Amino acid sequence: MHCGVSQTLNSIRAKLWIPQGRSAVKKVLGKCSVCKKAEGGPYRMPDMASLPSSRVLESAPFTNTGLDNLGPLHYYKNGELKKACVCLFTCRVTRAIHLEMVLNMTTDAFFNCFRHFIACRGTPKQVICDNASHFKLACDVRLKHLVFFVTHTGSTDTTRNSTTFKKESRKMCTRTIKNVYEYESLIGTIVLHID
Repeated sequence: MHCGVSQTLNSIRAKLWIPQGRSAVKKVLGKCSVCKKAEGGPYRMPDMASLPSSRVLESAPFTNTGLDNLGPLHYYKNGELKKACVCLFTCRVTRAIHLEMVLNMTTDAFFNCFRHFIACRGTPKQVICDNASHFKLACDVRLKHLVFFVTHTGSTDTTRNSTTFKKESRKMCTRTIKNVYEYESLIGTIVLHID
């Protein structure tokens, strides 16, 4: 490996003189494959794949929706520590979010949460979610005629919003939540901060 144009030229000139030596050394170093590999700079980023049409075509909010669960969240009910989850609905075009509190991870609880989402935001054409068992059961049994569900094992595009939700909830929640209603108001405040 060579040490650069100036140093290589100086070591050559210690033994012999080459007319127009600097340009000759630059030319040789430019063709040296070992130097190119070692000092060639960073690799070029690969071309980004085009976004799916459901993400770029103009549509009403929440027509194409991403769905994920967050949690568990802890609250007290009658002095007993309980767990709850948050169902995160993300508009795939506008990146708007809708959060619903779910008190347990059953199919009935998810179905009621989804019905409330539809009542607030309208019926989506497509919902993309992960392979959670209550999602799969709800779309197979109850929602097949209503919405086209797409399930897959990778993360949905709700990952960024779920990370943002967790960060905002840590900032705002400095004490123990006493009941479900405090959590629901906290969720509403977080939606205002994120959107």
